[in-house]
Amino acid sequence: MLESRLSFKVSQGNVIQLSPPLIITREELTKALDIFEHAIAHVCP
Repeated sequence: MLESRLSFKVSQGNVIQLSPPLIITREELTKALDIFEHAIAHVCP
């Protein structure tokens, strides 16, 4: 996800926290979630 410029934090070993900017468009949020989904699918086939 970092290669796709999506910043995240893992806490307690199994919680992924995304921290979008205070002002974000629906399109930006959709793109971020698509990147997240693609990354998870790549790791957990």
